[in-house]
Amino acid sequence: MHRLPRHGAENELMQLPDSDEFCGDNGFTVGDLCTAETEDLCVNVATTSIDFRICKTYCPGGTVWPRAKRTFWHLRHTSIDSQITGLSAYKPTMQRCTPKLACRPGNVCSKEYKSSACSECVFGYFKNAGTGLCDACGEAQVIGMIIMAIFSVIGSFGCLVFFAFFMRFNADIVFKRDILKAFQLYILTPLKKSNVFAKAKKKSELRRAVTIHKQDLGLSYSYSKYKELGMVFRVDESNVVHLAGLMPDSPVRGKALVGWKLNTINGRRLKVRKEAEVQELISRCRFPLRLTFSAPRKSKEQERQEMEGRSAEGVNFDDDRKMLVVMLGVLTSFTKVSGFDFQWPDTFTELVKIAQMFSFNLNFFAPECSAETPYINKWLGFLVIPYFMIMPLTAAYIMALMATLPGLGPEAFQTKKALLTNAWARCICMVLLALLPFHLDTILIPFACINAGDGIYVLSDVPSVFCSTNDTTFMTMFSVGTMAMLVFSTGFSWLVYCIWCSYQWQQGSRHRGMIPFYVAMVEVSTFGQRGYSAEVRARVMETLGPQGFIT
Repeated sequence: MHRLPRHGAENELMQLPDSDEFCGDNGFTVGDLCTAETEDLCVNVATTSIDFRICKTYCPGGTVWPRAKRTFWHLRHTSIDSQITGLSAYKPTMQRCTPKLACRPGNVCSKEYKSSACSECVFGYFKNAGTGLCDACGEAQVIGMIIMAIFSVIGSFGCLVFFAFFMRFNADIVFKRDILKAFQLYILTPLKKSNVFAKAKKKSELRRAVTIHKQDLGLSYSYSKYKELGMVFRVDESNVVHLAGLMPDSPVRGKALVGWKLNTINGRRLKVRKEAEVQELISRCRFPLRLTFSAPRKSKEQERQEMEGRSAEGVNFDDDRKMLVVMLGVLTSFTKVSGFDFQWPDTFTELVKIAQMFSFNLNFFAPECSAETPYINKWLGFLVIPYFMIMPLTAAYIMALMATLPGLGPEAFQTKKALLTNAWARCICMVLLALLPFHLDTILIPFACINAGDGIYVLSDVPSVFCSTNDTTFMTMFSVGTMAMLVFSTGFSWLVYCIWCSYQWQQGSRHRGMIPFYVAMVEVSTFGQRGYSAEVRARVMETLGPQGFIT
């Protein structure tokens, strides 16, 4: 092996393959004198005899211990603190640097990297989640920090007002109806009259007219006995009438599908609040009976299934809030899968970057570009974010109490206080579901240790932190992580218990005089699942109405 000239050696070094070595100053090649099978070693002239003995003992990894060639980092420099005895104690404990180009020969980091194994970025550089390299902070990171600052302001003040409004909106029916009426009067009505709204609605729904003649009734049992057409309707909170079911002898079967919205009966628009009012209107109308429905547009595949007699209702996402949770889970899965050591396609890498923007991945904002902060401070900050989110929610809860409860009677006071408490629980549940994947990943960082050789363990996420009782950073992270794991396990167990109690209550085995706190706590996650019934909540509201909502 030939020594490289000092001029331009650094540039040539980065182009050499992993099998080549670079001898530093005052070094020379011993080559044939070493018993290594595939490596030529660099030996320091001043200590040739000692290094020659070490060279015969262990050679893989590059230069003689403790000098490492590029892409490698020697974790142990002496044999005194080794757990192995004999000549094997001279084996250099070595690990591959990640990324490889971060380490220069002799445990020297490139200018962008620092710390043990060159695992951290120096100030002014940030870790690129896509490539794993330390990139220089630029305009994009400045914009990212501006976005982070804007989000912080919104989270501190905007969310405070929003959640206070949301809690009162769910607890005060009179306030809710006033807001909905104002929204419909000043926003929805002008939009409905505009061409933009009409075009958007036309693209999403189709008008379907169903005509029923007297002779179509035949021997319908429902009509002969109850003067009904065998149709079951559901009226939602917006007074929109939905076709909820069809009896076997209904003359509408085959002409309309469950889920369609009933708009008119013989040209008359519906203004009803209960299903009984719809049935009464139908019974008073004369034949032929013309019903107008709004039906969702179907794909070609759904139309083909309908022609074959199979279900073609498609997927209805109306009022399905759980889809938001599913979407967050899918976006988080993108970022998790991308962590595997695999050559992902460029398209997938771009999708991961987009997913990180919407999956509450706070590393996207590169805080390293704004202040030089130790890793443990950054980790602690990310760890306590979910718990700090409870503070503005609680403040919003107090604001809603102060705006709603004064001046109420005893019964109304207790009722609205309970409803506000339930709304506060629902807000906490939504925040926990959104931050759960990120929080769990943060908690597990101190427990993910990998073996670096010779009994040395380092954190997988931060190789500069040793998993040892002598490392104060690790002990602090481990202690805090253990406490956070206990809090997380306790809270998650309590949440599972709330789900079980909610299921029992919604099955009818619990008192239905008021919606309990544990039902409100998990209502976001159980919406649309077995045992959930929107009508149950409506009945509870009607029961409380005469007593609890008289101010």
